Amino acid sequence: MSNPTSNGIKLPVLGNDEPIILPTRAGMSRRGFLQVLGATSVATLATACGRPTQDTLTPYVSTPDDVVPGNALHYATAMCVNGLATGLVVTAYEGRPTKIEGNPRHPWSLGGTSAWQQASILELYDPARARDVVRRGTPTSHEALIAALREQASQLDKTQGEGLRLLLEPSSSPLLAARLEELKKRWPKAVTRFYSAGVTDATTAGAALAFGKPLTARYDFKKADVVVSLDSDFLAFDTGRYTMDFAERRSDPENLSRVYALECDHTLTGSNADHRFPMKSADVGVAARALYARLGGSGVDGTPPAALGEKALTAIVNDLQAHKGKSLVVVGERQPAAVHAIGHAINALLGNAGQTVVYAASALIDPVAGPASLKALVDEANAGQVELLITNAGNPAFAKPADIDVAGAFAKVKTLLYSSLREDQTSKLAAWFVPAAHYLESWGDARSADGTISVVQPLISPIWNGLTIDEILSALMDPAMRASHDQIRARYSKASPNPDAEWASLLKLGFVENTAIAPENADVNQAAVANAAKALTGAGGFELNLRYDYKVLDGRFGHNPWLLELPDPVTKLCWDNAALLSPKTAEKLNVDREFVISVTAAGKTVEMPVYVVPGHADDSVTLALGWGLPDAKDVTINEDPVLLGYDEDHIGVDGWQLSTVAAPFIIGDAKVAAVDKRYPLAVTQGSFDQHGRFIAMELDVNESNEKLKKEREEKLELLGELRGEKLPTLYDPYPYEGFKWGMAVDLSRCTGCSACVVACVSENNIPMVGKDGVRRGREMHWLRIDRYYEGSDANPRTVNQPMACVHCENAPCEYVCPVNATVHSDEGLNEMVYNRCIGTRYCSNNCPYKVRRFNFFAYNNDIAPVQQLAKNPDVTVRARGVMEKCTYCVQRIESARIKSEINGVTDDAGKPMIRVLGTEPPKNPKLLERAERVPMLQSACQQACPTGAIVFGNLNDKGALVAKMHVDGRRFDALNSLGTRPRTGYLARLTNRNPELA
Repeated sequence: MSNPTSNGIKLPVLGNDEPIILPTRAGMSRRGFLQVLGATSVATLATACGRPTQDTLTPYVSTPDDVVPGNALHYATAMCVNGLATGLVVTAYEGRPTKIEGNPRHPWSLGGTSAWQQASILELYDPARARDVVRRGTPTSHEALIAALREQASQLDKTQGEGLRLLLEPSSSPLLAARLEELKKRWPKAVTRFYSAGVTDATTAGAALAFGKPLTARYDFKKADVVVSLDSDFLAFDTGRYTMDFAERRSDPENLSRVYALECDHTLTGSNADHRFPMKSADVGVAARALYARLGGSGVDGTPPAALGEKALTAIVNDLQAHKGKSLVVVGERQPAAVHAIGHAINALLGNAGQTVVYAASALIDPVAGPASLKALVDEANAGQVELLITNAGNPAFAKPADIDVAGAFAKVKTLLYSSLREDQTSKLAAWFVPAAHYLESWGDARSADGTISVVQPLISPIWNGLTIDEILSALMDPAMRASHDQIRARYSKASPNPDAEWASLLKLGFVENTAIAPENADVNQAAVANAAKALTGAGGFELNLRYDYKVLDGRFGHNPWLLELPDPVTKLCWDNAALLSPKTAEKLNVDREFVISVTAAGKTVEMPVYVVPGHADDSVTLALGWGLPDAKDVTINEDPVLLGYDEDHIGVDGWQLSTVAAPFIIGDAKVAAVDKRYPLAVTQGSFDQHGRFIAMELDVNESNEKLKKEREEKLELLGELRGEKLPTLYDPYPYEGFKWGMAVDLSRCTGCSACVVACVSENNIPMVGKDGVRRGREMHWLRIDRYYEGSDANPRTVNQPMACVHCENAPCEYVCPVNATVHSDEGLNEMVYNRCIGTRYCSNNCPYKVRRFNFFAYNNDIAPVQQLAKNPDVTVRARGVMEKCTYCVQRIESARIKSEINGVTDDAGKPMIRVLGTEPPKNPKLLERAERVPMLQSACQQACPTGAIVFGNLNDKGALVAKMHVDGRRFDALNSLGTRPRTGYLARLTNRNPELA
């Protein structure tokens, strides 16, 4: 950090010897902000740890060499969730980050992202972020904070750190680990713990039970022929190698894996399974014990729960035994430790260890980061053992089991220092509140799930004077206050003749190569596992099933409008959570959607609206955690509160008040009753039934069963009819020359995660409309994920289908537009000319796919100035009263065309050549070298998809992957019978059902 008495820090500017002075005022004009941001590169904006006190703005004298107004720069960094990093590449314009992408070179994340990463750009520019250091309710300065910490350090030196406690969010940072080792040497009586409400202790405890030490399992779904998921939603909470490997095996008709899912509520993993068995969450443990007994576990009861049954259990056991060494059993984190231990034991008995699963030390500094850590700290605080508590552990006053009295315990701490992006429930308890730096404002490092170290580099100087936890600890421990940038560089710079080049190369790559944690041999204590398995009992009475939310997780993303308005991948519910019930249970309670029920558990009664979900387990209610934050009105999408449509002071229902340390997620004998109330819900999908129209197709590959064989033959014949080329037409096909843009979506790869939806929002400046707007059918998403059920309501099969404008060759919207606002380009795009549109909405009425959006209000007006910085400058911000829709990311097409022309990359006819997936490289060596400098063209949804389900490109290029997919035998066109001849083709979802259970 800077010296508190200095007036400012002078940072060098690349390509210019003149320095600039960075401002630190909480508020500033947009022009002034951009003057500063455009003045320097990412590498130099945050090299200093301190915060200057001067607010003088000095624009650069000459433009830095690497900054060209209007041209984007891309920087590698990483985002952590529960301490584990996802490698990212972030787009920035003149120092202003605008778009998150995955790092395709990262060995673990493989270029995949989730909705959380895509939406994190909005949290950077959140106008409700904390801006000032606060001491007991009064804003103060960084200098005052530093002085107070130094005074605390002198006192700690006298007591060897007695009374010092750190409660940190889970971390895998080698830099932080080294810092904590330094702290422990200096103050040996200090205690550091880690806590996140998004982490459970059961996973670690289960590994310790099975192996005698807390190893972490790493799965290889690419090698697994048979996968059994025991309440594990691994497709929802992993965006890297797991999902990509899973998708690879699920899209290959010749090598398709088979997936069984045993779960309570309908999850993304269950939706992608071949066989799904709805049951109470407590019964999953009984089913795991039965599997263990049948596969060789000694002295264990092999009776399956009624929801699974003897026939299904036998079929699964036979399938696993037939694929020893090529199968996999995965246990969900909500299950108790004994079930996790059973999963490890079954994999050992099947010979899967070392094949489809390996074990290694955890990438986290401390894998014990669940409720046990928080409870231990609370007990110490209640005993008066905590003098100074420093925490950044994600609002523990809200996100925690109800029987841990954090507020009461923290009140007994003499000095509580809390750091967070926003002021929240925990900040109200703190003596010192310190605004946290966003990861895009921070230097740091972190490991991925496999241990690969990523470098976290900032793209922008801290907007609201935020500090990282390393900077806070530096202020406490270091008289010299070492800058985070200097520590990171010293740690990872190699001794070489050109250290600057080595450092630049590392920042460009984004991760340190060959740093994955090596697997180790692990023997399962079968006797200990068998003994623990005997204690598992089924569910008693009505079960309450708490789970992490797909959008807000444990509540940490609960103020992000992009995520709040994102339809839930399963229910399509926005701006709320709800009590999920099976149709049979809803009928038993005499309730339906938007009815209200009361649930009593853990000594508390909570009322919640009902949402009926086909395939949910009977006599069980599921509620997503993380909702019910009392400061809901801090969520900002527009300065007009009407757009939010709130009638309460919170969003959703707080499920944490029903969770306890002993039963954090699965609570038996809950009391449920109907309440004479109604609560309005906003749902984006009107019907989950295809009504016999074959909008989304699935196709089973197994022909060994007569029923399956007949079904397959019928669907193959139907697929042939659902291809646009076979339809008669009065019009001669247009002879497209050069580029003929199209898209293909492999439904076997699509898990429904919705990362593509948020990526589209970010790329195309799509506004949010609030709960009331969604209820009126006015949501603005250009891309949606439709979800269709097939079969009985008790246990249907599911197909997910991304749906945006399909760019029909015979577009119904074009015929009815009175002003030619929607027209066809000579490359096959269905374009929107916004300045022509007068808002008749005829095109929307005539669109059979219902993908055109009308902006009823000026949603982009009156948003906070800092939020305007999140807008993509390559995409126009639409005025009120026009139609909006998917453009196949035409701005990216034109950008690629311009770069090809600049680099002189041409085809044989001398036209610019644009790289897409599958395009053959030029044979001319000079052209090849130039072509490699042209980024591969991908649409925003394609680039964000962690499974590669979406492919975009030139249909005239027969070598392009999109062209090959359009002639695949699985390809079909949605609603093809209407003669629209869409440019977006779909590949039917593949299943591999067990003939014994068909």
